[in-house]
Amino acid sequence: MLWLGNFNRHHPLWEPVDNHHLNSPKDFIQPLLDMLTAYDMELALPPGIPTLQTASDRWTRPDNIWRSHTDVDPIISCDVVPSLCPTRADHLPIVTEVKLPVQRTSLPPSKDFHSVDWTAKSELASGFVNDAMFLAVAKSLTETHKIIRDIMEHGRGAFEWSLLYHSPFELLKLALMDFPRSHWDAAPPNIVLRCANLDGSVTAQTVDMVTSYKYLWVIFDPKLRWTAHSQKVAASAAWWTHQISRLSRISAMTKKIGAAQCRAAKIITGTLSTMAGNVLDAHANLLPVDLLFRKVLTRVAVRFSSLPDTHPVGTVACRAAKHFARRHCSPLHNLFLFTGINPSSIKIVQAHRRRPNYRPAFTTHIASSKEEALEAIRLTHDHASTTIYCDGSGYEGGIGASVVLYVDNEERSSLRYFLSLATEHTVYKAEIVGMTLGLHLLHGFSKQLQGLMAIGTDSQALICALRN
Repeated sequence: MLWLGNFNRHHPLWEPVDNHHLNSPKDFIQPLLDMLTAYDMELALPPGIPTLQTASDRWTRPDNIWRSHTDVDPIISCDVVPSLCPTRADHLPIVTEVKLPVQRTSLPPSKDFHSVDWTAKSELASGFVNDAMFLAVAKSLTETHKIIRDIMEHGRGAFEWSLLYHSPFELLKLALMDFPRSHWDAAPPNIVLRCANLDGSVTAQTVDMVTSYKYLWVIFDPKLRWTAHSQKVAASAAWWTHQISRLSRISAMTKKIGAAQCRAAKIITGTLSTMAGNVLDAHANLLPVDLLFRKVLTRVAVRFSSLPDTHPVGTVACRAAKHFARRHCSPLHNLFLFTGINPSSIKIVQAHRRRPNYRPAFTTHIASSKEEALEAIRLTHDHASTTIYCDGSGYEGGIGASVVLYVDNEERSSLRYFLSLATEHTVYKAEIVGMTLGLHLLHGFSKQLQGLMAIGTDSQALICALRN
């Protein structure tokens, strides 16, 4: 017997020595100890192994695994595996390997659909996945109907097989087709089948005669000709050709959608019918249809380009954007050719993952106005022993960052860094570089600094990013 879970109880039997202050009161821990003694349970997870990291970065052990005391220990291994811990979980997973003997049972061989014993040689059963067909050959159509009814209803027939293997037939989908030897053969009436249900009741179903039926993607007719099937194939080919031709006439589609948008703009603005469509779009704040299409396609291309390498479509999209196929063009080829977006020129910023119980060791503040910000800077400069002011900006086509360190209201150090041209970097990146330079200065003076430390920046986006 194994007991495992989050007991949320702390005791010196399994907690580390440093966590003696976490020991549960006697009223809380004694019921658990009594149950362990009554059922003769012992620890499977060795004592002293923590399973939870608290918000204050201390390790404790609320989770436990107990096993029955036996002569032979069935536990092969029991330990925590931090590498298997999910991203947003704070409890470490415990992997337990138990040796349990498994008894093998001998089951009788299961019957197969094709092993049904059809007594007459004029009968044939065929099945593929969930499609089944029963064929009967006789001198007249009346005899074939009788054989089909016997195949379905007799003691070892199809209905009994379907109930035995929990695969009941959908009676409403049954169809009957006759293949007469000549046109002189009279068609007998439809077959009425009686199917026994599990509750003992009987369902009577009339199977209607059909002139064509699709079985395994082939359309059959009573004369076993390809006429119906070829007509279906021709109709399908014509339909797909029509769809492809519609896609090739984008300009015509644009005109139709543009006319509909013009009518909608007239309703929005309430103007006269003689007003020009482009003027209506401007007043209704609507993009022209061609620009709207380009916007949608560009957004889709950017999303494809920003997919990570682990995404199955990411590598396919990058390959389609590099080379345009002259033959057998895929929609991705046309998409990147039309938008002109190169996935290699898009930089993907990976998200940084943190624990759910993460608490930053600093506080942030964004003033609501310039006056409030100036007053906060004065108070901080007067009370903080160490202050850092960092900034990033662009000037004359270049992007750079700078930082100044004050200790006791006296300038002690400063740094400047030029990133590159404004076509390659952004001001936001320069703000981040400035903050990094400030932390670098703090690290150099860490042994000499004491008291409150403050870092100031004029980038609200950077401050909000630090809160994330």
